[in-house]
Order: sequence, then structure tokens, then C-alpha cells
Amino acid sequence: MPLQSRSERWFRSPFLVFFLLALPLFLIYSNTFDSAFHFDDLRTIVHNPSLRSPLHLGAIWSYWPTRFLTYLSLAVNHALGQDRVFGYHLFNLIVHVGSSLLVWWFALLTFSTPALRDDAIASRAGLLGFFAALVFATHPLQTQAVTYVTQRATSMAAFFYLAALCLYIRARLLEEKGGRGAGFFYVGSLVTVVCAMFTKEITVTLPLMILLYEFCFFKAPKGIPWKRVALFLACLGVIPLTMALTRSVDFVQMRRTIEGVMPFSPLEYLLTQLRVLITYVRLLFLPLGQNLDYDYPLAQGLMEPAVLVSLLALAAIFAAALRSFRRYRIVSFGVFWFFLTLAPESSILPIRDLIFEHRLYLPMAGFSLLLVSGLYYLFRGRHTARWIAILLVLSSGYGTLTYRRNFVWKDNFALWNDIIAKSPRKARAYSERGDAYAMRGDYERALADYEKAIAIGLARGADTKDTSSPLFRRTAQTRLALTAAYHNRAIVYHRLKDYDRALSDVNKALDIDPHMPLAHYRRGLLYAVMGDDDKALADFSREIENNADFGPAYVGRAKVYFRKKEHEKCLKDIKRAHELGYGAAPDLVGIPGRT
Repeated sequence: MPLQSRSERWFRSPFLVFFLLALPLFLIYSNTFDSAFHFDDLRTIVHNPSLRSPLHLGAIWSYWPTRFLTYLSLAVNHALGQDRVFGYHLFNLIVHVGSSLLVWWFALLTFSTPALRDDAIASRAGLLGFFAALVFATHPLQTQAVTYVTQRATSMAAFFYLAALCLYIRARLLEEKGGRGAGFFYVGSLVTVVCAMFTKEITVTLPLMILLYEFCFFKAPKGIPWKRVALFLACLGVIPLTMALTRSVDFVQMRRTIEGVMPFSPLEYLLTQLRVLITYVRLLFLPLGQNLDYDYPLAQGLMEPAVLVSLLALAAIFAAALRSFRRYRIVSFGVFWFFLTLAPESSILPIRDLIFEHRLYLPMAGFSLLLVSGLYYLFRGRHTARWIAILLVLSSGYGTLTYRRNFVWKDNFALWNDIIAKSPRKARAYSERGDAYAMRGDYERALADYEKAIAIGLARGADTKDTSSPLFRRTAQTRLALTAAYHNRAIVYHRLKDYDRALSDVNKALDIDPHMPLAHYRRGLLYAVMGDDDKALADFSREIENNADFGPAYVGRAKVYFRKKEHEKCLKDIKRAHELGYGAAPDLVGIPGRT
């Protein structure tokens, strides 16, 4: 049997491919299983009362309806291992292995479509599919979606996205052969589409991807089978309807937020994303200088040289994909995939953070196909050993970079030291590292970092209270870091029994943001320890008005009621606190935890 046929048979075996993908992945992610919770993990997992049991489906649904399956999985993790990180990381890695295997299947199915099955490239479908999956699996940009626990929303969304496409393509291929069994795969695809849309909102493009795929690989003289496609296009309404019916997003308020306090307008965001997309392209090919928290400049206008050059470069890439579509169809499709899958987060709807690497997790599937198919065409289908060697070296290099990058996620100090080295003018980085020092009891270094964060915030004008000022909008993210630094420095001063400075800092935080979560609770604790019971009661009550399920505020108020001998009110608050699962008022940096 010729070597080519034998290798093709090997790389079409799901069991062999699974083993060849899972083994290197477990090796390059072996240093992540004890990596700490980071950043949003504390809010969405550690201190999230909605995830205390996977049986509390109503609480999980209410927390974030359009990510219900994501948070259900986190609730299962919590039930099995509480706050021990191993189970969370293992689940994330299993999802990543599954997504990588789906990239392989997606490639095999694509090479079997009418548009490609008679092309010479289809004879290497097994090899190309395997290496596309290997590039997807080992690329260091994937670490943010795999190692950063909360970002399993992205990897799970990609898993369902790819699964839905594979099932749809399988149904279409069976339909071509007579239709037997196609209905089963259509139903499976439709169910998986709906599952995708309850993992993360980026999957809203999935029906459009099915339409694009039909056009690229199945379009026959009689046209696209609209009766089939229409069912999937109807799913475009699942996410916005869920948001509207559950009122998880107030669309009127969202518009006001965008127009009022979002750091940039939709047009400014779109123009900035032109540069961000070029940065993404660079990171895909050359993943160096990775950063969780980029200090990315906001575009000022279309005629800004960097913006204009980015627009022309992106237009050239898209035009080249259109021009080469007939000859290099799968390469062009990889380009279209990149743009479409990034559209929800890199278009006109502003997101507070301009750039995040985890947004490339799903686009990576298209890039992987583009890369391996491009190499095949570059060698004109010959010199197989050469392009295989290149892909092996490339994947090994990616794997090495991934293993090294994962050390950054080891603990909060490794992560925020890395961010500060790359974004030294970002207030949030110093504020977060200050929290890490405070949690460790190193108050001197914590105070120094808070001071640095406050200095940056004040220098950027983030303390402005003029809501009509453009500066108020542009400093929205820095303002969050500034108020957090004031608030958490107040916690440190409170622990050091420097109550006057603590009260001064929490007042500064509330002066900038009168609705800051937990600030009234913190000030209530300070007033209580300073003996001003009436002001303490007012602040605890204000915190409860803002968040009726915040147990520590009930505990703090109960203690003051007890001191004032208002025992009936005291017992009522203690009962409510215990209903919420709180025993005593914890004193932690940031969000108080449970006892």
C-alpha cells in the first residue's frame, strides 16, 4: 500500500487522531491544573451565590440566561470540588480537546463536499485535517480561553458551534447520497445550534456561517435549499429574544449606556477594531508579546494613518480572498470565517475592553484551515515531507510557547506582573496586584500599588464627575480601577485600624461613583467601628437597597441593631443573612466571601 494511502487511512481514524491530539495537549497544559482563579473568576465563580448547586437551575438561569449552559457547567464543578481549581481546569481542557477533534472532523467533511471532493487537495484530507486540528489545539493564543477558567464560555461556545456545523454538513452529504439518516443529523445540528446560543453570545453568527458554508461548498445550479436553511436562520432570534423576554438586557438602557458612559462611541469602537483586527492577524501568525490586559489606543478618526493603513490592509485581505475563491476556495473560506466569527465583538457594538485574546479562539479554526491549506497550495501539492515538516515544527513551536505562557496564569502575582511589564500605564493592573498583595497580608506593597493606580487614574482625569464631559466617557474603565483602588485601600487601612484614612478613601470612591457596589457596606463597617451607629445603619440599608441578596450587609446591620437594643430588627436581619448562607461579616479585599 502506498505511503500516501496508508497515512490517509491513519489520519481518518477518530481514535488515533484523538490520541494524537489529547496527548500533546495534556502535556502542554500539564502546568495549569493548579493555576489560581483570576480576575473575573472571583466574581463569576468564587463569590457567585447562583452557582452553589447545579440543581438551582432558576438561580443559574437568572444569573445569565444566554450563558446558562456555561454557568451550569461551573455549578457542577463547584458541586464536585467547591473552590478547588483542578476540576475546573480539567473540564476546560477536555472541552479544548473536543473542539480540536471537531476541527479535524470539520476539515474532513469540508474536503468531502461537492466543491472540493474532486480537487487534488482532497486526497490529503486526513493529513490536512489533522494538522489543522493540531495548530488549533497547540496555538498559544488559546491559553486565555482554556487556562482562564471563566473563559470556558468561549471554548464551550466554539465546541457547540463546530459541532453544529459538522452535524449540518454530515446531513447535507447524506442527503446527497439519498437522504437516509440525514434527518437525524439535521435535528442534532438544530439542537446543537440552540445549545451554542446558551453558552455565549458570539454564537449568534452560527446561522449565517451555515449560509456562508452552503454558498462556498454546496451551492448547486438549483440553488441553496432554503427550506432547510430557513430553520437555522430562524435561530438568529434566539439570543436577542432571550435577552428581551428575560429582561437580562434592557435594550433602551443599553443604548443609553453606550451613548452615556461607554468609553467610546460605536464609530470610535469600529475604527479602533480596524487596528485590533490587524493585531489579531499578527498574533495568529506571530503569537509573541501576549497580554491579558492590553493598553490599546483608541482611534480618533478614519484618516488617522494607523487606522487608514489597517482598513486598506483588511480590504486587501478580503479582496484577495474573493479573487482567489474559485481556485483556492478553502483558503478564502478561512478568511471569511475569520471576519464573520469576530463580527459580534469586533464591529460596531462597543464592548468595554477593546481587545482580548480569547476572542480569537473560534476564529482560530478558520485560521488553522487557511494555514495548512495555504502551505499545501504553496508547495503545489508536491513535496509532502516538506510541508509536513514545516507544520510539525510550527506546532511544536506553538506548543512550547503555550507551555511557557501557561506559567503566567500560575498565580495573581505572575499574571499581574506580566501585565504591568507590558501595560505599565494601566491603572487596573496595579489595582489588581494591590489586591493580591493585600490578600497575602503584604500591606506595604498593596498600599504602594494602590497609590500607583490612583496616581494613574487621577493623571488621566478619571475622577471627573461631569457626566456630560467626553472625558467622563473616555475614562470609564480607568474610573473603575480608580474607585476600586480607593475602596480596597480603605480595606487595608481598616485592617491597620487607621479608620480616618479608610473613611477618607471610601468617601473618595463614593464621590466618584455614588453607586459603587460594596462601598456603602465598607463605609457602614467603618462607621460602626467608629461608633456612629446611625450613619452605619444608613449605609448598610443603602447597600441592601442596591443588592437585596448581599448577606454581609444584613449581618453588619444586625450587629448595630443589637448594640442599639433593637432586638426584633436584629433577629430579622440575622435570619435573612442565614437564609442567604452568611454567618458573619467577612472582611476580604473586594467582594466578601461566604463563611
